[in-house]
This record gives sequence, structure tokens and C-alpha cells, in this order.
Amino acid sequence: MQLSVYKSSAGSGKTFTLVKDFLTLALISDKPELVRNILALTFTNKAAQEMKDRILDSLHAFANGPISGKNLALLESLCASKKLKLSEDEIKKRSEKLLKYILHNYSSFSVSTIDKFNYRLIQTFAQDLGVSSSAEVELDELELLEEAINNLLEESATNDLLAEWLTDFLISQLNEDKSWNIKRHFIDFSKITLNENDQYLIDQLSELELSDFKNILKNTRKRISIIETEAKAIAKTGYDVLRNHDIDSDNYFGGKNSVTIFLRILQESTLEKFPNPAILTMLDKEDWSKGGAPTDQKNKIEASKEEFIHIINKGLEFGDREVEKWILLKALLKNIHGVGLLSEVRKKFKLLTEELNVIPISTFNKNIANVVRNEPSPYIYERLGNRYRNFLLDEFQDTSKMQWHNLLPLVENGLSTLGNSLIVGDAKQAIYRWRGGDADQFVYLPKITDPNADELTLERSKLLEQYINNQTLTSNWRSSAEIVKFNNNFFSKLVKIKGGLIADVYQSVEQEPQLKDVSGYINYELIPVEGKEPELEESVTQEERLLNAVFARIQDLLNKCYQKGDIAILCRSNKQISALSQYLAPKIDIVTSEGLLLFSHPSSLLLHTAFKHAQLSRNLTKDEQTTKTNLSVQIILLLSKLGKITQEDLHEFLSSVAEDKSDINLNLMLSSLGIDYKTEEIEGLTIYQQIMGLARMFGLSNHPSPYIILLLEKTLEYSKKYPAKTASQFIKWIELKGEKTSLALPENMGAVKIMTIHKAKGLEFPAVIFPFANTVVKSDTKLWVNSNYLDVGLPFGLINSSSTLERTKFSEIYNSEKSKTWLDTINTYYVAFTRAENALFIIAHEYKRSKTDMRSVYQPILEEYSEFNKEKNSLELGVLAPPERRKEVDSPLKQSVFLEKIYCENWLENIAFAPVFRNDSSSLSPSAYGDLVHELLRSIVNSSQYAEQLEPRLSLMNIEANTKLKIESEFKALFEHKTFRKLFDSPGKRYLERDMIASNGKIIRPDCVILGSEKNILFDYKTGTPELAHEKQILEYKNNLEVMVNKPVEAYLVYTENAQLKKVN
Repeated sequence: MQLSVYKSSAGSGKTFTLVKDFLTLALISDKPELVRNILALTFTNKAAQEMKDRILDSLHAFANGPISGKNLALLESLCASKKLKLSEDEIKKRSEKLLKYILHNYSSFSVSTIDKFNYRLIQTFAQDLGVSSSAEVELDELELLEEAINNLLEESATNDLLAEWLTDFLISQLNEDKSWNIKRHFIDFSKITLNENDQYLIDQLSELELSDFKNILKNTRKRISIIETEAKAIAKTGYDVLRNHDIDSDNYFGGKNSVTIFLRILQESTLEKFPNPAILTMLDKEDWSKGGAPTDQKNKIEASKEEFIHIINKGLEFGDREVEKWILLKALLKNIHGVGLLSEVRKKFKLLTEELNVIPISTFNKNIANVVRNEPSPYIYERLGNRYRNFLLDEFQDTSKMQWHNLLPLVENGLSTLGNSLIVGDAKQAIYRWRGGDADQFVYLPKITDPNADELTLERSKLLEQYINNQTLTSNWRSSAEIVKFNNNFFSKLVKIKGGLIADVYQSVEQEPQLKDVSGYINYELIPVEGKEPELEESVTQEERLLNAVFARIQDLLNKCYQKGDIAILCRSNKQISALSQYLAPKIDIVTSEGLLLFSHPSSLLLHTAFKHAQLSRNLTKDEQTTKTNLSVQIILLLSKLGKITQEDLHEFLSSVAEDKSDINLNLMLSSLGIDYKTEEIEGLTIYQQIMGLARMFGLSNHPSPYIILLLEKTLEYSKKYPAKTASQFIKWIELKGEKTSLALPENMGAVKIMTIHKAKGLEFPAVIFPFANTVVKSDTKLWVNSNYLDVGLPFGLINSSSTLERTKFSEIYNSEKSKTWLDTINTYYVAFTRAENALFIIAHEYKRSKTDMRSVYQPILEEYSEFNKEKNSLELGVLAPPERRKEVDSPLKQSVFLEKIYCENWLENIAFAPVFRNDSSSLSPSAYGDLVHELLRSIVNSSQYAEQLEPRLSLMNIEANTKLKIESEFKALFEHKTFRKLFDSPGKRYLERDMIASNGKIIRPDCVILGSEKNILFDYKTGTPELAHEKQILEYKNNLEVMVNKPVEAYLVYTENAQLKKVN
């Protein structure tokens, strides 16, 4: 029984080690069924599948031959194993039996992702956790979060305190130089709620109401005011002494830097600078006046010395007592509105998950911790229906603290029953801290680094000490000797500069190259701030010259017989990828998922723009008409980009469309291009059908681009998930999706790859180009601190990571965060540098160095090389030769197959969908049912034909029979209500669910407004029971509308469930 901990490095054969140990455990007995006692866990589906494939491939080769390459090396290693002690023939026999058993009992072959294993645990303990066994896993938590935030923003229309709190949050963001996009800030800030390490604290804060946070805010400001008042009082005493003695404070020792600054800090309450160093130096002096001070001033300073000693000491005593509290109170104040909103978002998020019957993936570990940690392991196994004794944990540096604490009972029990376990990781490649990964947990294993760990977890961890066997994989089988030696030197010296945790992580960074006969090459170049391109004889920007340098390095590689598919360009951000993609795409074949976002191609953007244009069909406000004209112009520009309009005709087309306030000119222009754009043909259709219809009209269904297909896929996904949502809701959803949805392209295409460093982890390439090799190391992390002792009513506070914390009791937390931020950056560089097999290019751009600039740290290391060219600020090591070692190719390049056509004809005339009948009647939540009713009411133009307008919409919706009957019954009663019918058919312009800006700046959205020559009508539809809040809301709409139109407005609440009409005055 042993817990083997392998500390690996890039290219050290980690997967080989995992497969070898799995087979050692599986083949050690001649009973193949014991394979079910082994559980191998990794982080991604790709890694889990790769491990399965490698195990099965090896077993097949051992059993049937031929044995070569990696399989031969693996067989030799197994034969030499002291644990296994088997001959080659016996290994082959057992492999044949094991392979047969696995293929016939595949569920016993437990190689899985940690999330899948956790989901299995949740299903097993569903009743204990109070979770529905039919609940689905929600992977896209951000979408859920955005929906919860939308619900909260809608509630703010009727909740004055919430609206006030949101406004104050916006102001706090503007004070930090953020933009006006409150929703984007809100979403980014609220992502904290998805972090499993923060959820426990936020759940506690969720017990507080906004009224509680209002009191906390009041208490915080009061405490700050009391401290600042005392500081000002001390400053006043000092100024009084100066005035009474007629002393110019600049004549004190240190000039302005002593007494002047001391009093100013107290007076202006810039207490983070208190006390100033010069005042402390002056205190130790006999003579307090500066050299060259007038004699009368020297005498006055001496005469008032005792008074000022008392004032300074009083100030220092005040500083020791209050400054730390002031710093923390001010830090809490910056985020207090955000923390209050986090509490509200968390409540909405939980309510939404319950309504949708889903389990957010971020809650997996927390849910499991509630059951597993305090249960005996045999009980857990009994419930699982399996008993694992041997555990293999991959990528341990990315394992969160909670995940490890949950696995500890199983690992500890396996070891105590004579099992063996294996943990593999590389803390130098820990680049997922934002996802909960904890590198120091692996570095100091088995010690628990979590200060909040419970006693049972600490006890279990201590028991592991007797089983642990630390080993280091020091060989490098990936990169050339030149690159390995460069990385050894670079990172060994880099971490010595930083020390601490970083030095512990990189303790075993040096590797022994195994490919000593393979040529290697390293090139570093610094792009200066100013310069000219010799060929162009004109100035170009620094970024343009950096992009030119990237293309030049690609050409260098191609000239040395590298193929385009051998080259990878690694970036730190999607913004960098986008810049590179736009620059390189016209020059060379590239492949990148991040750079090919959904709306980065004119075809998909045209289809989306046309859809937005089609929604603005009639009764438009002035602003809506302007928006529609702008969309018309965009349609013409996009058609030009697609080659449908020549440059000669473009100006005429644009002028014609821009001057026309109707659609006549646009339709004429489109008709001349063979585009039959008729929005009336898609009115009343579902969102997906409208998109399909527009694709047909604009000729985008013939030889559709991959972007069109992707847009249709996302539209269909939305339609299935949210059948009752409106077009405006879809537009918001797809535009948010478009920011992160990109084409998934084959990995083995013969093109230059551009990807983020995070996506490149686990991969290797003959040549790597790392541009933008400048990183300003800055932590944007917000830190949770215990704020009970500040006595403002807030148990936990959220503060920005700032150097001012070094003066507080939380200095250790701050310095730890700063160290981890540096580690994140250094690890990113390590991952980038170690992807290269034969050639590594590093390209940085020059700017003023600072202590937080990564280049400021690593450039001195490069300058130590004798080959460093100081004049050109560049370094070349080794020789750029044709690649001597080709990668093993799993499959040949595949010929891409493109669709000839998407069938988008108007088939609705010939086919109808039958509604889907289900036995359960609980599929639509009250809010979803409300959305559905609103959408249907929006499609009805007049009461006399409501049935004809309602039926086609209902027939196309995937809803239960009883829901359909309920809607038909309610609509029948409503449209037979004489008063409602008369009001509904009132003549005038209709505005359906249009955003309006209220007098207080809020956005309001009445369901239906009819502005007529005789009277103005306002409807607000409700599907629930009457509430006082409904009247308050519609009165707000009524009052604002009356101001806008300067005429009376009749306001009616319409309750659809019982056809009740209530006039509100």
C-alpha cells in the first residue's frame, strides 16, 4: 500500500506514467474483474478519452501485436516492474484476458473526469442532498447567472430600495473609471458567486436583506466619519500652534516633507500615508529646524517644541489605534454595494435553478461535501455500488481544495485496505486558479493548506504521511536539448528573484533532455517604440511592427521546410488572437477557434442584422426609426463585404437607403440584387423559422458558410431551451453568446494554429511563436476578510487587493495573493515556452519598465547570454534547421466537406407540427408561462380574429396539451370580455413591450400602449393573482407616459387567468 506522488514537468512522460501504473494495478492479479477497483480521474473529457485509448491500445498491442514505439517502451517498463514481477508472456496473457473483460464489462473500466464522478455521487445521494434525481447538470452557469441578473433588474422596476442600490453600484463603478454598461459590470462582478471557494461566504451573506446592507453602509460611513473627525481635530491643534507662534511649517527639518505633510495627511484624511517618514526622522533630532531657516523661526520652533511633541505623539497614538480600521473600512465601502447585490443575485440564482430543475456544476463539490466528508467510506461505497481501492488522480495542480477534501475519505480508505494510489501533477503548469485550482496544495501535499479545513479532514490528511512516496519525473522527451537547457536556465534564475511559494513550485524545474541529437533554436526580439519599415520607408505603429515580426518568423520557418501545421502562435488573450487573425488571415492559412467568433464573418452578421431589422416593422418611434435606418445601412455594407455590391455602386446604395425613412428604397436595392426581402412572410413564425426564412431570402442557404450553420445551431438551441422567449430576448442572448462562441475546427488542418496558452496546455508543436511577451503583473482579485471586529454588522467583507493592506492584519493574505498572481504569470510563460519541440520565438514590445512588468524581470536573464545583441535587443541560440523529428500523426489530414445547401424553403405552407403531449403538467414554471402568454398576446392584432392569430402560433410550440387548453380557455374568456375588446381595438399607434426612459432615468417596458387621437390606453398583462405591487408598477408607467405625451392615459391591469380587468388611477 502506497501513495505515489509524481511531480512531473512538461514533456516528462506523465501520461505514460499514468498508463503504466494503471496497467500495473490491473495486471498484478490474474483476475481481470479486479479492474473495477481502480478509479482514474482527470479534468477534461479529452484527457479521460486519451487515457482510455492509450490503455486499450496498449492492451490490444500486448495481446495481439505488433508491439512498437510507445507500447514497446511500456511493455519493457512493465517487465522491469518490481511491483508486477511478471514475465513478458504472462503480461501478454493477462492483457488478453483484461482486454476481453473490459470490452464485455465496459462500465467497470472507470476512467472518468472528476465532474462526472461527482455527478454520480450527487445522483447517489440525491435524497440526502434534497436534490431531484431527474435534475440535469447545467454547464453554462454564466447563462443562468445572466438570467438571474435579468430577473433582478426587472424586479428593480417595482423595488425602490433595489433600484437605489443598483444606481449606487453603477456610481461606484464609474468612480473606478468603468463604462456605463451597468449590466456588463454586474455580470462580471457577480461571477464571484460561481466560485466554489466563495459560495459558502455568499450563502451566509444571503441571510441578510438589502435593508440590512443599508444599515451596514450607514454604520461604515459613520465609523469612517468618526475617525476622520478625530484626525482633523489633531490637525487643527497643530495648525493652531503654528498660527499662535507664527511659524512657517516649511522651516521645520525636512522642509515640506515633515510637519507640513504630517498635518495635511490628517486634515485631508489621506490616512493610508500616515505617518509620513520625515516626521519620524524629525522626532529623533535635537534641532527641529531645517538648515538655513531664519533665526527667529528657529527660536519659535524650539519654543513650541514641547507642544508639538504632544501633538505628534497624539497623532501617532491615533494612527496606531485607528488607521488600520480606517483603511479596512474604506476598502469595505468600495465594494459594499456589490456585496449587497451578490447576496440578492445568489438568491435569484438559487430560485432559478430550482425552477429549471438543474444543478449548476460549480455546486457539485459543495453538495458532495455536505454528505461525503462526514460519512464512513464503506457507506459511500455501498451506496455507489462499487468499492474502489486504487485511485489515480491526474492534473492534481488543478484540483480545488474542496475536490481534494471530498476525495480524501475514499483515498484514505483505499490505502487502509491495502490499496495503492497515484497522484500526478505539475504545479508549474497551474494556470487555472480562477477556476479553483490550488498549486500550493500539490506542492505541500499531504499537508492541508486550507486554514478553514475541518478536524476530520486534517486527521485524514495526516494519516497519508505514512503512505506517501514522492518522486520527480526529470526527463524531457518533448523538446530539443537547446530548448530544454534554455528553459532550465530561464526559470531557475527567474524564480530565485521571486522566492517564496514560487521557488517551492520551481524547485525541480531542471530537466534532462532525452532528444540530444535534435536541433533546437531560440529567438528573442524586442520591438522598439518607434521605427520604420525599410521596404515602406514610412512610420508604422509598434503593434503593426510586432505583427510584421510574427509573419516574418512564420516565413523563416516555412523557408526551413516547416509545414504550416507545425507552427503554433500562443497568446494570452482573445484580443491578441483577434489582432493576429485579422492581420494574418489574408496572408496565410490560419486556424483558431478564439479568433473565429460567431459574428466575425459578414455572412452570419448579415443574417443577424436582417433579423433585428425585421423586428422593427411598424408603429416605430423616432429612435426606433433611426435604429432601423442604421440597420439598413449595415445590411448594405455587409452585402458589399460579401461581394454582392461593387465598390462603384456602394455609395449610391448607401445614399439611397440612408435618405429613405421607409423600407421602399432598401427593398428596391435588394430586389436589384435578386434578394426578395419580405418581412411579412416570416411574421408570426418562431425565431428559428424566421432566421431560416431570412437565410433563404438573402441567398445564404446556398453553399452556407460555417458561420451560418453555427448561427442556426445556436438559434435552434435557444428555441428548444426557451420556447416562450421573445425576439428581443433572443437578440440579447445571441449577442452575448457571440462574444464567446466560435467555430470548432479540426486540429489536424494544414494551417498555422493560433490559440490561447490555456488552450495549448497539454499540446506540443514543432515550432512555437510567443508574441506580446510583456505582462503587467497585477491582481484584480477581490479578497474576502473577516470584518466582524470592525463592528458595522458585516461578518465578511470583500476588499480589493491593494498594497495598503500591508499595513493591516490582512497583510499576509495580501502578500499571499500577490505571490500567487506572480506565480500565475510565470506559469503561463512556462506553459508557452515548453510547448516547443524544435523552435521557440519570443517577441516582446518595448515600453517603460516597472517592477510589475514581466519583461523587467526576465530581460536581465537573457542579457547574461554572451550571444545577446544589445544593439538590436535580441538573442539567438542554436540553429534553425529543418525539423528532424516529425510528430506521430494519429490520422491523416481530412478533406473538408461543405454543405451545398440548407433547405430553407417556405415549407410551412405544406406541413404542420402536432403539439407534443406529455403526462406531466409541471414543465412550465409560472415565470415561463407568463413569458409565453405575453409572447402570444404580442402577436394578436385585433380581437375579432384572435383565434385565427393564436392557433398557428400554438400549433408550432412544443407545449403540453393541458397548457394549450388553458391558454385557449383564458384567451377565449379575455377576448369575449366586452370592455377589454373595445379597449383592445381602440384606434391609434401600438407600442408593444417597448423600452422607455422614465423621468428618474430608469428603463420601463409597458406591455401595450395605444396612443390614439381620442384617448390613450395602457395595458399591463398579469398571469398570476392580483398584488399591490402590480398597481404601483402600472401607476409608474401611467405617470411617465402622461409626461411624455402630455395627455391623460387610461391604465388597466389585465389578469388573464380569470379575464379580470382593473382600471388603475
